[in-house]
Amino acid sequence: TLPDLAGLTVKDARIAYQGLTIDHLNLEIGHLGEKLVVPVKFSLELAPKAGATALPLSGDFDVTPDSASRQFRFASLELRGRWSPSHDGATVDWDLSAPGAALDLAAETLNVAAFTAHVADARLSGRVAVAGLVSGPSASGDVRLDPLAPRELFDHLGMSLPRTRDAKALDRVSATAAFVYGHDSMRLSGIDLRVDDSHLSGSASIDDIKTRAASFDLSLDHLDADRYLDPDPGSANAAAAGGSPSSHSLRSLHLRGKLAVGHLRIDGIALDRVRVGIVANLGVVQVAPLAAELYGGSTSGTVTLDDRGAVPALAIRQSIQNIDVAAFLADFAKTRRLSGRGNVNLDLTAHGRGTDALLRSLDGRVDANLNGGAIEGIDLWGDVNRAVTAFQQRNPLVAAGGGGGRTRFDAFRASATLENGVASSRDLLISSQNLRVTGTGTTNLVTRAIDYQLQASVSRTPAAPGSVLLTVPVAVTGTLTDPKVSPDLGGIAKQRMRQELDQRKNELKKKLEDKLKDLFGH
Repeated sequence: TLPDLAGLTVKDARIAYQGLTIDHLNLEIGHLGEKLVVPVKFSLELAPKAGATALPLSGDFDVTPDSASRQFRFASLELRGRWSPSHDGATVDWDLSAPGAALDLAAETLNVAAFTAHVADARLSGRVAVAGLVSGPSASGDVRLDPLAPRELFDHLGMSLPRTRDAKALDRVSATAAFVYGHDSMRLSGIDLRVDDSHLSGSASIDDIKTRAASFDLSLDHLDADRYLDPDPGSANAAAAGGSPSSHSLRSLHLRGKLAVGHLRIDGIALDRVRVGIVANLGVVQVAPLAAELYGGSTSGTVTLDDRGAVPALAIRQSIQNIDVAAFLADFAKTRRLSGRGNVNLDLTAHGRGTDALLRSLDGRVDANLNGGAIEGIDLWGDVNRAVTAFQQRNPLVAAGGGGGRTRFDAFRASATLENGVASSRDLLISSQNLRVTGTGTTNLVTRAIDYQLQASVSRTPAAPGSVLLTVPVAVTGTLTDPKVSPDLGGIAKQRMRQELDQRKNELKKKLEDKLKDLFGH
């Protein structure tokens, strides 16, 4: 039973215990007794370890004790202090308030029906209930983070956020969620996170705090991820962000979850109805499914990253169907070299850390099947037409497959085998009304150099068998961004001579047949 005391006052005391120091402690406790409302007020300076800067902490509240039932009720709880979040010694004020709280030592519970906390510009509110205070703590409740400006908050905390491509990114954040903690796990449900104009909802959990096994089921309405990239692609921050995760982080990662995104823009690519499933365990991360709608078509497949060996191994199997190639390349590669609509299939593997190493080790197969498009910047028809005209005494051929610095096609077919970042193709086919191009060649994805040997067949009549006027050898060299087209003039001359010889043979054969008819009277 508590004694009945008029009050208790402690002035300017000091307490030290195993490195922790409480200095300038002032404590005032009012009339103390059973089931009385006892006012309490205190202030102190706290240094959590030797050599640390002492920070102020103060508070006041009313407590109603009931020692028989081992229950204590608190009212008008106010705590105030100062925190040093950075190493430069900068401090920020914080406070915590609660209209009431109930502590039951017999039942080992603590209930705070409502609380509000401030740290600099951040305001957090909610409720919390704790059970098993001594035998094994567990807790549940909900929290709410009022809208705030992250950059201003970090400035007040003496910290800085990474620079972003969009200076207005990370301008506003708010969140709400319910939580449950206990038995070495923690779960967040009813997540409602808003970052700028993006809204994330769903649930996430740490299923085992000791092993850090986690899972999630989240939905995002839209996100322009490019806004949050470093504005300088060559900076240290950008290089770190674009590198491969460390072996330790992947091998210790235990993660399972799924994410749905209504609209996503990443690395310039616009995706809709994105569905991603992730399973990570013992150094193997598999993204399956990886599906989305993009540029009038769709994509689906899997991506696997295996980091159990000396270097990470990457495998990509993706099928892209009915895509608008011009729109896709304009956003992704900032080029308009190719247009059309069709399908692209990828089956690739690579190994190494970082983009360069992965690109240099890229192996596998790619095939493309496009229709109704054009190759921009290369006028195969025009180059062939001019070369043919130089060897024929006639007007230029009717340009049905090019003009204007482009090669139009009805169909574009190609497959390539990749080895160490070099793509080799042996079945390139480009066809239009009067032009049919076949060929072989290589594309070096590291240096971007191209080397193709083509055969361009010019037809007298579109799609008419046996109407080929001439087949012109064409060499395409240079780079993907600056291709060079060179018709083989010597090859054209040889074909022209061969055609004339064949024509003379036919004429001599006809004359001989006519002579024989006259001779034998037939």
